[in-house]
Amino acid sequence: MSLPKIARDLRRHAASIPALKRAYAGLVTRRKQAYDALVRRTRHVIDRTSLARATDARCEAFGSPETVHTGSFTFQCDGFRRPLPWEPIFDSGVTHDRPFLLTLRNCELIGHCGVVLDAAGNLVLESTENEWQYFASSWCSPEVLFRRRTKLEHLPGRVVSLASPLCCNYFHFITSNLAAIACAIHEIGDRFQDVRFLVEERVPFQAALLRSILRIPEERIILWRGGRTRVDELLIPSCRHVRVSEDCHAHKRIHSAVAYRRIHQLAQAADVAAPSDASPLIIIERRNGPRRLLNLDQLQARLHPIGFRTYDLASMSVPDQIGLFRQARVVVGVHGAGLTNLLFSPRAALIELFPATRSAGDTGYYAEIARAINLPYLLMATEGVGPEQNVRLTAAQIDRIAIAAGRFAGSA
Repeated sequence: MSLPKIARDLRRHAASIPALKRAYAGLVTRRKQAYDALVRRTRHVIDRTSLARATDARCEAFGSPETVHTGSFTFQCDGFRRPLPWEPIFDSGVTHDRPFLLTLRNCELIGHCGVVLDAAGNLVLESTENEWQYFASSWCSPEVLFRRRTKLEHLPGRVVSLASPLCCNYFHFITSNLAAIACAIHEIGDRFQDVRFLVEERVPFQAALLRSILRIPEERIILWRGGRTRVDELLIPSCRHVRVSEDCHAHKRIHSAVAYRRIHQLAQAADVAAPSDASPLIIIERRNGPRRLLNLDQLQARLHPIGFRTYDLASMSVPDQIGLFRQARVVVGVHGAGLTNLLFSPRAALIELFPATRSAGDTGYYAEIARAINLPYLLMATEGVGPEQNVRLTAAQIDRIAIAAGRFAGSA
């Protein structure tokens, strides 16, 4: 479907929100149908059902299947209509297949997103997180289409690539890339003894997390600048999530609780210290970008007297963030990637401020983390302001946050 046609459809339906939602749902369906038709017409895509077709490759399953469900997890909800989009999914349970390690020889690694082509030029879908929408953008990207015009570099030895379409995002890198590697090393660590780890040079937190959480020495980390590289032997651990919906208003993916708990365990053993100004009672500040708390000063005026301190995570190093959250008891923050640090905390309660203008399907991201490692969790719907989804709290909401924070702090 062409971009002008999409623009015309959106303009035509802009006057009616329900019609706009239907138009978007139709667009998603047509994209999926186009993808399915492309896969049927071509032999150039290797997905999980056709791994045996990969050239010069070996696939090794390990571990056990996993069923993710709500179990005994309960949480508090302020301002949302229940059930939330992800609750029925957790209640019914989602099963993850056994994870696997795919080993490719003489393959190509292309572009900053780390698209992988096997020795015969087939695109390996697992390198795009096994997601059809990332397949479409990767397969049609100039880096792939015009790869023959790019100088071919050579990377000898055995390599694990942590590059992927979403790896520039702190949440997605930890919950997908880092979690997959951590579980594979735990289960079949002997396969990784002489392996080097490739991360993007332009995203410093990737190398920092490898050093801090997985204890990978500096000499085994490759800082990659993109381009086109032939790898002697590339290891790809399978993604540890299951896609459950294409609806933009639903919760889209269910992550592995086993993988979350593995990251959690490794963080407790990490050789990092808390910053000198660390407080166990934390307010997260977002100074730049979207989803800023517009009346942060009012929240600080209420919470600072009871021991809270405010931290801008974007200005802190990864080891300092790990150390800060490892001693945390209560965390208050607007929905955003910085809340992923909750995985590093053994006991913290989370009060998540969620802009009402954002899709309710996204409320499940940090609920998944809290459920996996059994942490107290309060989800509060707040006023969303503008296209950046900034947040403004009412006086009554600030009062309820203070009461909940005091209760969480007393029970931690």
